Amino acid sequence: MEKEIIWEFEKLYHSLGGREYCLLACLEELHLSIYNSINGTITQLPCNISHMSSPIVQLEGKQQHRNREFLQDIRNTLSRAERIRIS
Repeated sequence: MEKEIIWEFEKLYHSLGGREYCLLACLEELHLSIYNSINGTITQLPCNISHMSSPIVQLEGKQQHRNREFLQDIRNTLSRAERIRIS
């Protein structure tokens, strides 16, 4: 009886050892996949950033233009108000 129990435990031990090896191999494969994905993303970042630079510059230019127009409208309104007040 004792030998059978020992034999079952040894069989279970070897089975678990094989599963451990398989799971470690899967974990290593997953690790490499994640690493490659992150590395690819990091490699693409400078290109993506440079593509965003042009639209950002355009938006900044439009905003400055709007600000100038707004200030000009204020100047015109003040000028009209001065003319009305003087009249």
